[in-house]
Amino acid sequence: MGRRAEMARGAQPEKNQPDSWVAPPKEERLASKRAAQNPPEELTLDQQFNIAMMDRLLPNVDFHGMHREDVAFGIDKLLSENPGRMVRIIYGHGTGAIAGEVMNVLRDLSKGRGAKIEGFKPDPVMASCVVKVK
Repeated sequence: MGRRAEMARGAQPEKNQPDSWVAPPKEERLASKRAAQNPPEELTLDQQFNIAMMDRLLPNVDFHGMHREDVAFGIDKLLSENPGRMVRIIYGHGTGAIAGEVMNVLRDLSKGRGAKIEGFKPDPVMASCVVKVK
C-alpha cells in the first residue's frame, strides 16, 4: 500500500521518512545537468565487438562449402558494401583451412595506411569473425 493511502487512512508517517520532498543541493543539480549535456564517451572497439558478437543479424558472408580462393573476393565485396559498420564473416569449424585464410586476409586488410578495417575479433561460438569496417 502506498504512502498516500496510508496517510488517508490516518496512519502516522514513519520516523525515517521526511514529511515533504527536499530539493537536492545546487551543486548536485548542476553536476547532473552538466552530465546530461555532455554525451557519454564512445564505446571502445572491444566493447563494440562484444556487443556485435551478440547480434545475429549483422551483414555477413558465409564461406561454408567454398574454396580458399573465394575468401579474398567475398571479404572485399562484404567490406565495400558495408562501410563504417560491423560485419560477420562465417567460416565454420571444418579443417581450419578457410578460417586460416580469413585470418590472413583480415590481417592484411588491417595493416598500413590503406587499411580497410579498424579491427576484427574471432567469435569461437559461431565459428566466425566480427569485423569493424572503416
